[in-house]
Amino acid sequence: MVDKKNIFLLLLIVFGFLGGQRVSTALESKANVPDKIEVRRYTSFYTQSGHGYNLKEFNRADNNPILNACLTGATYKELKELGVDNLLTRLEKLQKGKIVKKVNDYYYLAFPTIVGKKRAKLQKLVEQTALQLLPTSENMIEQILPHLERNEMLYHVLWSVVMDGSIAWNTVKNELQERIKKGNTSIKNTAWLIYPRHPYTCGTNSYGGSDSQIIGVIITWNSNSPEPSKTHRNISKYEKELIQSYAQERPVEGAEARETLALYGLLNEKGIAKAHIVDVNSEAAQTYKTLASHFAHQFMTLCDIEKVANLLDATPGQALLIAYHEVCYEILKQLVTKGTLKIPEKAEKNQMHRLITFVTAIKELDIKKK
Repeated sequence: MVDKKNIFLLLLIVFGFLGGQRVSTALESKANVPDKIEVRRYTSFYTQSGHGYNLKEFNRADNNPILNACLTGATYKELKELGVDNLLTRLEKLQKGKIVKKVNDYYYLAFPTIVGKKRAKLQKLVEQTALQLLPTSENMIEQILPHLERNEMLYHVLWSVVMDGSIAWNTVKNELQERIKKGNTSIKNTAWLIYPRHPYTCGTNSYGGSDSQIIGVIITWNSNSPEPSKTHRNISKYEKELIQSYAQERPVEGAEARETLALYGLLNEKGIAKAHIVDVNSEAAQTYKTLASHFAHQFMTLCDIEKVANLLDATPGQALLIAYHEVCYEILKQLVTKGTLKIPEKAEKNQMHRLITFVTAIKELDIKKK
């Protein structure tokens, strides 16, 4: 997705029910929802600066009982029974911060909440769509592999460069706007809660480069990998040295640079750069762009976003964000199950080179093979 350096996701719930109908829906769904979860662990935010969401209140552990109760809707009386101090003040902050909203006499999370039966129905739809996209995904792998210096980069390139890259996201957003004539198709400042999470949940952080040679840095992350922003902060100081080492096939100069880059597995045993570097004008880059556009188009052809929106009580834009992520996660799972793809169970710092791409404007770098 486009620049995820400060990304958080939030969607506004669309309620189309009368008060009495909403109460019965809430009561029915409570039986399918766990009594207590750490809400922030299962909520994804996608925002830009000035989003207006009070993430400080959202992340407060002592607000978690309130947020749990709001998963399926709760009256003020029910919330009062939680024994939370300063309940009114907390609710005011959460409402003002667009975390909680009140509908008639009930308080709900202010974004799509996908739990219980709704989660099961979404998963069924996701599995069907992913299965249809599996041949396309396997074909993408065949076209990616010839461009890789090391096959261990496949997971990162398939996910972060192709599926979750800016080309794919621009394609699905544009096609959604063309196909959907009614409803909000925007994905800006969006979020959702989904429980349980898909076991192959992952993400991408993209950062601007440090100089004219380096256009950007793309980092894959999941629950078992080091924090991407911290990783980028540390390696960004020595990106120029890394690129020079790669291009000239000589050890990185400077003890501090060597120590830091080696910590993330970005140097080989001789101290020479071991990095995945792609020039924007290279054949590899053009291949990745073509694959991303085609995959995104196939997704939009096979996935009924309006159906997903109706299922999740979400806008078309919100439904797109949720469905696209979940379908991609399911594809990764199916590829791993078939033995077509390997995903690191845990990425230690010294293995982060498998999850990072440096995008450059120096074409000769990308055609060099080690």
